Amino acid sequence: MSSDRAFRNLSAKEKYRAVQWGCESEGIVKVEVVPMTVRQELLLLGLLRKLWFEDGSTLVPSQPYPVLAYGEKDNHIYFVGGSVGEMAKSGKWGKVGSSRVVVQIDYLSKKGKCHLDGTRKKGRGTYYYHEHRAPFPRLRIDEQGWPEYVGGGYRVRPEGIVG
Repeated sequence: MSSDRAFRNLSAKEKYRAVQWGCESEGIVKVEVVPMTVRQELLLLGLLRKLWFEDGSTLVPSQPYPVLAYGEKDNHIYFVGGSVGEMAKSGKWGKVGSSRVVVQIDYLSKKGKCHLDGTRKKGRGTYYYHEHRAPFPRLRIDEQGWPEYVGGGYRVRPEGIVG
């Protein structure tokens, strides 16, 4: 069985533990999200710190930083919680209906920062950046101003965002 197929067949809890490098979930949090086409759990990657666009511009989210999550079933990236709603209302994500090519995503994560029993260690975590490869994802802004991370050839794997 390929490693991609093996990862897809894991439960949400097992995927979380794999991507967080052995750390256990601290619980379930309910957040407001853009409508999803697939009913699924969203799993934590970290906190979104910056998006880099093809035109050289960047977007630095407001605090509290949005949670960077991925879908248990569709393996797509989602921005939830934190300042996502406030940024949508203020138009900070971008103009309604706009779509921009994302070439890099930066995030802060505590993956791997846990004790042998899987409980989290205290501290800030590690700053990660991922340079996407073609085909690139896009940041699309829906009719209410909410961000959607669409397209692209990336996948979320135990080592992080790949592709």
